[in-house]
Amino acid sequence: MRNRYSDFTVSAGKFAPASTGKAVWTPAGAGSTLSYRVLITHRHGSDSFDARMTPDWALFRGDKVIPFITARMKKNTVAVTHLGFVLP
Repeated sequence: MRNRYSDFTVSAGKFAPASTGKAVWTPAGAGSTLSYRVLITHRHGSDSFDARMTPDWALFRGDKVIPFITARMKKNTVAVTHLGFVLP
């Protein structure tokens, strides 16, 4: 995965990062979780940023923090998502 994402942990199932910047998570069943950390500050060139976090504020695009996913699920499966931030 890109350097922006790290510390992937799963409570159950399999997680396999790929060299293409993608990953595959296969949950083991009900209650399986996937967690990861995101580095917010991201330089764009030598003198600007496309995302920035300081001790007092943060400015970023949400679609860069939460990566796009594709999901294949069995019929009648329900997915529940919780999102948490630790911000300045």
